[in-house]
Amino acid sequence: MSTALHLLSTQAIWLHIFPQGQVCNLSSNIPIRHGIARLVLECKPRPLLLPFVHVGMEGVKPVGAFMPRILKNIDVYFGEPVDSGVLVN
Repeated sequence: MSTALHLLSTQAIWLHIFPQGQVCNLSSNIPIRHGIARLVLECKPRPLLLPFVHVGMEGVKPVGAFMPRILKNIDVYFGEPVDSGVLVN
């Protein structure tokens, strides 16, 4: 994350982050992803976030499968871009 933070702060790059885990805040239903939160809080200028989700990867490589399966559909849904500056006080 330190390298990602450095690149975001010094260059205009596209950075993909695929968080695998989350920490649930008991006072909120919103999952907190520490790595993304760190990038948003420490990066100057604040990055633009593009949320997306993919559905169908379990058909490509089911749990326990050795080889991925071909000709499976994967749907990718994109949300509206979020200016992370409005998320930080």
